[in-house]
Amino acid sequence: MQLPSINDIALTLGGNVVNSEALVPGPGHSAEDRSLSIKLDGKARDGFIVHSFADDDPGVCRDYVRRKLGLPEFKPRKTKTSGGARPFSPTVAKYVYRLADSTPYLQVHRLADKSGFPQYHWDGEKWIAGKPGGPKVPYMLPQLIAAAAATPIYIVEGEKDCDNLAKVGFVATCNSEGADGGSGKKWTSDLNQHFKDRHVYIIPDNDAQGHKHAEHVARNLKPIAKSVRIVELPSLPPKGDVSNWLESDSAGVKLAKLAAAAPLWEPTPASEPPEAEAEDEAKPVSAIAVAEYADGGGPAIRRRTLSR
Repeated sequence: MQLPSINDIALTLGGNVVNSEALVPGPGHSAEDRSLSIKLDGKARDGFIVHSFADDDPGVCRDYVRRKLGLPEFKPRKTKTSGGARPFSPTVAKYVYRLADSTPYLQVHRLADKSGFPQYHWDGEKWIAGKPGGPKVPYMLPQLIAAAAATPIYIVEGEKDCDNLAKVGFVATCNSEGADGGSGKKWTSDLNQHFKDRHVYIIPDNDAQGHKHAEHVARNLKPIAKSVRIVELPSLPPKGDVSNWLESDSAGVKLAKLAAAAPLWEPTPASEPPEAEAEDEAKPVSAIAVAEYADGGGPAIRRRTLSR
């Protein structure tokens, strides 16, 4: 496969050549952007290698370059799998959880086939595979902290939903790992402190697990939040979410009205947790661990075991 010269590649992608590499706009970036580096490399399968200074997914960047150059669509080599091993699925999105001071803390990858959401923790210099060892933090924590006290805070099931709500002006957040059917394994008590005296609106996905998760979050936050409401979105498809809703309510006007009209959440006998779960929720996170976390502690937190 004969590739164009590095100068022609830079010209085609709207960039320029610096030190034998093309610096061009990354996928989805403005024309002035120069976050994507392209180098010719005869040993690479595509004949070139890419690097994103904006931390865009390498596979997405590679496919973007191929399309721009009119090259055939990339098809990964078929590999044999043994036992229950899953076939490779590329990362299509990365979501970064940050501490109160905006320090990176957790990165969640979304795979193309939705087979999993690999997690990575920040060691001060780079991302390392595996969850952080410290307390959980809500997604978009700095934005939550910066919001005025009266601002509605929307809690949804996934980072994609948070991002879509943020695009239309809502303050939204979620816990990592999604819904848990109310088991308490995904929304843990260390998240509760961030919602003290807040007006909380919980939007469940349209399935049994989503509704149980919403009830679990509401039970956790009722003692600490200013108000808690569960917002039911009518006419969602099975397993639908707020992102589906925004397809027909692009500015979120109807959503805001539904939220304002939602009743205050109150526990019912049907929503009460099993006794064992209730006891577990009542056990506080170590005050020392929370204090270190609030001060922006990174690796030190990961070495500390939270007392339950």
